[in-house]
Amino acid sequence: MKIIHKEHASVPLLVLLILGLVLVSGCTSSTSGQQSTTNTVATTAPLQSTSTAGTSGSSTTGTGTVVQAVDYDKMVALIPAAPAGWVIDEKPNGLTMTDTNGRPWTMATGSYKSATNKDTTASITYQDTANQDVGFKSSWSGFQSMESTDGYFRSTQVKGNPAWEVYTKPDTYGAWISVNDRFMIYVSVDHGTKADYDSIVNAIDFASLAALK
Repeated sequence: MKIIHKEHASVPLLVLLILGLVLVSGCTSSTSGQQSTTNTVATTAPLQSTSTAGTSGSSTTGTGTVVQAVDYDKMVALIPAAPAGWVIDEKPNGLTMTDTNGRPWTMATGSYKSATNKDTTASITYQDTANQDVGFKSSWSGFQSMESTDGYFRSTQVKGNPAWEVYTKPDTYGAWISVNDRFMIYVSVDHGTKADYDSIVNAIDFASLAALK
């Protein structure tokens, strides 16, 4: 499986658990900038059980309904400015993915670093799955709450949206958030605090993302 992308994104500790599932459908992608090719190696996902918790294209869902993925530029425009205490690490970028059936879906990413601690970093990823079982959505139904001496992985809500929140001791935070059962958001903070994580989440305009068409 190959992915063509513009740049390497930062990878927090526990996102490695589902990295192999993000592009689970075997795909190619196009971005708004220079491209390179890398091989993606699947990794082990968390313990799993069912939970209730640019460029665009048209896609067909399992019901036969055609859904068009929004332009990634629209999602890039919603990557928030750096909250107080943070600075932009890299300019937000977007890309279009195509699964093995030729159905497109889109993604936008942004990254930040603390203005006071160079080791503290954060990232935000938006995905428009176009109602397909791709990207973060493909692993969503398999998430299961778990807790250990190293941290937790639990079902919750973020700003009224169903979410799975992860914490790895001592200082890694993250969440997968479902918006309108279509858009997926991933937030991560490395070498930070819960307050750092909250400041990144609070910067997201959930309503505007949900309204995209």
